[in-house]
Amino acid sequence: LAVIINRINKPNVTVGVDGSLYRYHPRFKRNMEKCMKNLVNKNIKFKLTLSDDGSGKGAALIAIVADRFQKSQLKSIPSFDDNDDEEVHTPIQPPLSSPITFNTQSATNTHIRTLP
Repeated sequence: LAVIINRINKPNVTVGVDGSLYRYHPRFKRNMEKCMKNLVNKNIKFKLTLSDDGSGKGAALIAIVADRFQKSQLKSIPSFDDNDDEEVHTPIQPPLSSPITFNTQSATNTHIRTLP
């Protein structure tokens, strides 16, 4: 999480954390915040908050990102007919080397929201 917060590089970042360890362990949140303070850039303020149904929202977010990524990969190549001087663009979609998937039962159910 600290690496992602540093990569976002916004002055204020709120991270919604979901999971029973974060929710029920008496010292986990405090220990996590303490460790992250050592790793996050000093000019960035971050806040960890409990997020309900993080896996469902995360799955929806991943589906949207995967769809947008796939659509952005559409390209056009010129195709020329021997009898015509007019250029025709044919859309192609390169195959993905591996499909983008999301396991809603993963051990780390987290999502990140940035605040302005």
